[in-house]
Amino acid sequence: MFPPALGAFWGEPALAGLFIMPAMSLTSNIRLFASEATTVDSVDIERLLSVCGADQVQQVLRYLTPDNAWEQHQRWVRDRIPWDDREYDYIAKKCPATKLASRLDLSLHNAAFLHAPPPWLEPLRLEVERDIPVEVRDEYQVNSMHLELGWHDVFDADRGQLGRFFGRTICAFVIFGYGLIRDRPEFERRVQELETFRRLKADMESILGPCGVAATISY
Repeated sequence: MFPPALGAFWGEPALAGLFIMPAMSLTSNIRLFASEATTVDSVDIERLLSVCGADQVQQVLRYLTPDNAWEQHQRWVRDRIPWDDREYDYIAKKCPATKLASRLDLSLHNAAFLHAPPPWLEPLRLEVERDIPVEVRDEYQVNSMHLELGWHDVFDADRGQLGRFFGRTICAFVIFGYGLIRDRPEFERRVQELETFRRLKADMESILGPCGVAATISY
């Protein structure tokens, strides 16, 4: 029915950071996504990875066809037409930041995984647990992150009858965690009040302009 949840599906120890998750867990993501940028160049990518404390990526996954996940979700909700299988390939391993842009096709959906967690990930995890009430976040716990590059849809499949579409983006930081966020609209508001997240959003906006925030679930 649904495509694989990148954070859960690709939870190898070297990539996942803090924990290892089973493939089909119910999980949630915080997506910090460029809302107006229409291109990402080599300098942008180097700066984005620098925000994550990285000068290379461990590996890069690319879907082989353009992303139309929102359309497929609507097709499923309205007509119960199953999702298409999405084929993918690994296009790079241990790729320096300076060469990553040349490996990408931004018309396709790419996911770049780091070798180690960014230095801000653990502080963010602690702030989420300390400052966002359990009645909002439920059991959600920050686990890992990756960078998504190339045009793709940002939406929450389980919000309202049809889901909520946030838009298409060319770049997103995806902060993956296990557990379902109970009140996602309120979580989106509260996470932007956290010091670590505010700095992260400011850093990304200094590179790509205005950014949106979406709390989404994965199956």
